[in-house]
Amino acid sequence: MMLVVDSGSTKTDWAIIDGLNHTCYDSPGINPSSDLELLSLSEHNSFLAEKSQYITQIYYYGAGVIDSLTEKRIHDWLIKHFKNSIDIIISSDLVGACKALAGDRKGIVSILGTGCNSCTYDGQQITDNIPTFGFSLSNEGAGTEIGKAILQTYFYRKMPSDVKMEFERKNKICKSSVVHALYQESNPAAFLAKYARFINETANMEWRKAILIPLFESFVDVRIKSYFDYSAYELYFVGSIAYFCQDILKEVLENNNLQVAEIRQKPIDGLIKYHKQKQS
Repeated sequence: MMLVVDSGSTKTDWAIIDGLNHTCYDSPGINPSSDLELLSLSEHNSFLAEKSQYITQIYYYGAGVIDSLTEKRIHDWLIKHFKNSIDIIISSDLVGACKALAGDRKGIVSILGTGCNSCTYDGQQITDNIPTFGFSLSNEGAGTEIGKAILQTYFYRKMPSDVKMEFERKNKICKSSVVHALYQESNPAAFLAKYARFINETANMEWRKAILIPLFESFVDVRIKSYFDYSAYELYFVGSIAYFCQDILKEVLENNNLQVAEIRQKPIDGLIKYHKQKQS
C-alpha cells in the first residue's frame, strides 16, 4: 500500500492508495520547523494507525520541510509510526502543490492557506522560489496575516461597530489570552489563522474588502511579480484562503492583468490522481 500525505500547519490529509482504490483520513497539522512536538498518530487517528503495518511506500508533502534537518525530523517520525515502509520520499508542500495542480504543465504555483508560498514550475521541477519565513517575517495574504489584521482592527478600535458586535458574539477574547497564545503556546500560527475564518462570516463586505485587498496586493507584488517574465505563466492557487476568498483574490489578480487557471481548497485529491497515474 502507498501512503500520500499533505500536511499544512493547521491540518494534515492522509490518503492510503491500494491499486485503484483509496481511503482518506485527516489529523491536526504538522510543521517540523515550528512544532515543538510532532503529533502522536495513535492519539489522533486510530484508523490510520491500524493500517500502518501495511504501508510500504510513503510520499510526504509538508509545510516546514525546508532543509535536511526538517526532512530528517519527518523521516524519523514516519519510521516511528510506519515501521514497514521501505520507500519514503519527503518533499515540501510546495512540491506537492505543483504536482497536484500543474502536474506536467508549467506555471506559477501558489499556496495561500495558514501560510503562503509560491514558485515557478516547468512541469517537472521548481525552477525559482521567493523564500518565505513564516508568520513572523512573511505570509503575505495568508491566514496568519488575515487573522493578525482582524485582531489589530479589533484591539486598535478600528473595527466598524456592526463587525465588532458580530466578532464579539462569535469570539471570547482579551489581550491576555492573545499574548498567552502567541508567546507561550506551541502553535501561534494556527492561533492567528483561526481568526481568518471570520473574514468570510462577516456581513460587512466593505470591511472584508478593506482587510483582504491590501494583503492580496502584497502577495501579488512579492510572490508573483518578483519572478522573471511572470505574465507568461498560468497561475495556480491552493489553500483555504485562496479558495474561500477567491472572489477578492480574482479581483486583485484582474486588476494586475493576471488570470488564474485553477484554485483548489486542498491538494490531496490532485496528489491522489497524480500518484495513481504514475504507478499505472
